[in-house]
Amino acid sequence: MIAWSLTITRLFAALSIPFLIGNYYIMFFYSIIAPLTDMLDGFVARKLGSQSMAGALLDVVADKTFCYSFVFSSYFFLGFDSCLFLSILLIWILRDLILFSLYLFSKKPFKALIFGKIYAAFQFFLVFVVSLSQIFGNYSLINSFLYFSNFIFLSLGIVAIFNYFNYFYKK
Repeated sequence: MIAWSLTITRLFAALSIPFLIGNYYIMFFYSIIAPLTDMLDGFVARKLGSQSMAGALLDVVADKTFCYSFVFSSYFFLGFDSCLFLSILLIWILRDLILFSLYLFSKKPFKALIFGKIYAAFQFFLVFVVSLSQIFGNYSLINSFLYFSNFIFLSLGIVAIFNYFNYFYKK
């Protein structure tokens, strides 16, 4: 129950993000709390023996909802008119659609793999950098980081797709 509470808290935080645009300190706080609750919910579930398929899926939904909400809100409401931001969103969406399709057509249970965890960690790091740039008004920091992020997300996304494809369809 504790693990579920952490995940649900992250999900509600994600849904509140579009309403908090402009309140940079709360957004910064969220950018720190979200990855911490992401790590804690799985740790607590394992320690208490309360792991479940539903909990694992809810965790992924909460992670995706948080990151997408944060980045979409930053892009649309804060006026990041960078094609880099949009390309990152498109990479995320394409990767997630491919992985979701692999999961749907597979007979294997959902399982978080290492490249998926690395990808999620980097998504949370991007959210953190975006929130810092909003506080300090340093948008050159975010633009520099976005160039680097495009390469990382594209590379990790491709590796994750092959990794999951191998997991789901390995005999």
